[in-house]
Amino acid sequence: MINLIVNGKPFTAFVDASCVVSIASICNDFSFTATAVSLFPPFKVKDAVEVWVDGVKQLTGAIDEISGADAEGSHTIRYSGRDRTGDLVDSQLVSFDDIGGDITLKKVLEAVIKNIGSNLGVEDLLKPEPFNPAEDVIEDEDGTNALDMIIEYARKRQAIISSNAEGDVCIETIEPTDSNATLQRVLNGENNMISQSWEIRDSALFHRYIHKGQVSPRSVNIAGVDDLKTVENQTGIIVDDSVRPGRQFVVTEENSYSSAQLLNRARWSQQIARSKATTFNCSVKGHSKYNGGLWKANTLVLINSDVADIHRKMLIETVEFVEGEGQPTLTNLTLVEKDVYTIKEPTSKPIGSQGDAFRP
Repeated sequence: MINLIVNGKPFTAFVDASCVVSIASICNDFSFTATAVSLFPPFKVKDAVEVWVDGVKQLTGAIDEISGADAEGSHTIRYSGRDRTGDLVDSQLVSFDDIGGDITLKKVLEAVIKNIGSNLGVEDLLKPEPFNPAEDVIEDEDGTNALDMIIEYARKRQAIISSNAEGDVCIETIEPTDSNATLQRVLNGENNMISQSWEIRDSALFHRYIHKGQVSPRSVNIAGVDDLKTVENQTGIIVDDSVRPGRQFVVTEENSYSSAQLLNRARWSQQIARSKATTFNCSVKGHSKYNGGLWKANTLVLINSDVADIHRKMLIETVEFVEGEGQPTLTNLTLVEKDVYTIKEPTSKPIGSQGDAFRP
C-alpha cells in the first residue's frame, strides 16, 4: 500500500499514485492524481511530500509540477515531484575556491551543496580514497551544472551518487544483495509475472573502449612534470574479447584525467554499454516479494523467461510502485545484467610521488 504524507498530514483521497526508486538516477520521483477535496486545488507547488510503501519510507521531497483537467461533472489534478536532490539536477554553480585539506568526494559534494545554498546532507557509505592534489585538482567554471560536477568526480572514484529515503545525498558502491526471489514466465509452469518485455542490443557493445585525455596544467605545476608528451598523451583502453573486432568506442575527455583514471573510465564505459545492451522489464502483483519484504533496487533476482530466453540472475535497477482505484496493486521492475555497476578490478592504484599520478 502507498501512503502519502503531504505537508505533514496523511492524504488518502488519491485516485492513483506511483513512486520510482532507482540506482540509475540520483533523484527519485513520485506522482499522484486527486479529485477536488474541500478546497480546489488542495495542494500547491513546493508542498512537502513523503512517500511510504508498506510502512517503509521511500522518498522525501516536494511537489514541483501540477497539471489538471476540468469538464462538466469531472475534474482531476495530477501532482508530481522529486526528492530533495532535485536541486542538484536543476542548479548551476558559481566558481569557488579550492577545497583544503584531504580532498574527499564527500568534501566535494558538500562544497557543491553549499555553493547552491542547499541544506542537503551527505551520507558516505563508500569512503573512497581522497583525491591526489596533482591528479584531481578541484575546479569549475561559472554556470557548471551542479550534478554534472558531482558525477564527474564520482566517476573518478567509481562511486554511485544516489539519494536516501530522507532526500539526502548518498555516496555508495553497487554491491548487490540476493533477494532469493524468482520471477518466472515459462511454458507449463507456475508463473508470477503479469507481463514482461525485454530488449537485447548487440549494437550497444564494442570490442575496444578507448578514453583519451590530458592532465590539467595546474596539476602539472603541482607535480613538477616537465615531459609534455607524458602530460598530453594520457590513454585508457579496455578490450572486450566477447565482441567481434572492428567495433570501437572512443571518448576524448573534456576534463583532466591521468592514464590510470582513464583506464577506469574505459572500464566504466564498458559497464554502461553492457547495462544498455540487455534490459528486462516486468510487472508483478503487490509491492512485496512472495518470500517477504519489499521489492528493492540493487538486489538480484533469478529471471526465468522462456520467450525472452533469459534464465539467470539479474540486477533490479529501478522499482516503480503503483496503486490505483479499481486497479491491481503493482510493482514494475527494470532489470539489467547483474554486474554492470560493479567493477571488479582495482579502481585506483597507490600514488607514490606526484609525478606517478600520471602514469598507468
